[in-house]
Amino acid sequence: GNAVVNYTDAETPYTRIIEHKHFEFGTQPVTYITREYPSDWKPGDEAYYPVNNEANQKLYKAYQELAATEKNVIFGGRLGEYKYYDMDIKILIAMHKPYWTPEDDVYLPLQVGSALHPHFLPVTDDSGDNISAKNPGYCEMTGLYWAWKNLKADYVGLCHYRRYFGHRTFSRSTEERRRHVFLRGDYEHLLSRYEIILPKKRNYYIETVRSQYEHAHHKKELDAVESVIRETCPGYLDAFRLVMNGRELCLLNMFATTGGIFSDYCGWIFDMLARLEERIDT
Repeated sequence: GNAVVNYTDAETPYTRIIEHKHFEFGTQPVTYITREYPSDWKPGDEAYYPVNNEANQKLYKAYQELAATEKNVIFGGRLGEYKYYDMDIKILIAMHKPYWTPEDDVYLPLQVGSALHPHFLPVTDDSGDNISAKNPGYCEMTGLYWAWKNLKADYVGLCHYRRYFGHRTFSRSTEERRRHVFLRGDYEHLLSRYEIILPKKRNYYIETVRSQYEHAHHKKELDAVESVIRETCPGYLDAFRLVMNGRELCLLNMFATTGGIFSDYCGWIFDMLARLEERIDT
């Protein structure tokens, strides 16, 4: 049997079950099971997990500087290094020209459409299995396809060279806004609690999502999308119409999610885009 079983769904009230005898391959006729329940930390409790927010990251850096002055002492583990272990996260930065990027290893600057232009980054979307040459029609989706086929990570995300997830700021200063961009700790904190991160919804007060698209783009393209959904995944049709006839939408083509959800999404969206290529003159 398994000594430890973890539960990540929202319905199960505990996070882990431990059946102790299986650690040593025991054959006892009875067994003992321990269930672990989550709880909010409060002063006086033992701290087990880091809480990676901006305030605590600043505090950690102060402790890190203090720890560097200690001789013959090693600070390690989740609390010593103030990070979660084994969270392999890669957030793609879709780039078509050189530009500022955050100095954090959670980000992977990726040149998109690189099959058509000189390379300016070490990682390009024309290596391995790719559709880089389709960038004029697919835009940053050629980078997403490259990640789907070539990148191995537990969590994958997408942002753009001028659009990032970040903490709210009302400053107009570019430097100040850059200081509010999410770093590894922010993604670890959120992805340890949620399966997917999306931009805040935009509200259309005057018209629906469908009418806004038809006014700004071409109606026949949206009609083609609806036809493909009806033919290939009719179970999504009601959800599609609900969004199109509603007045709010997550825009910007930005997200961060688990590797499993990312792979499932790419399998669905790129099959749909291939079918749409046959119907829409791009």
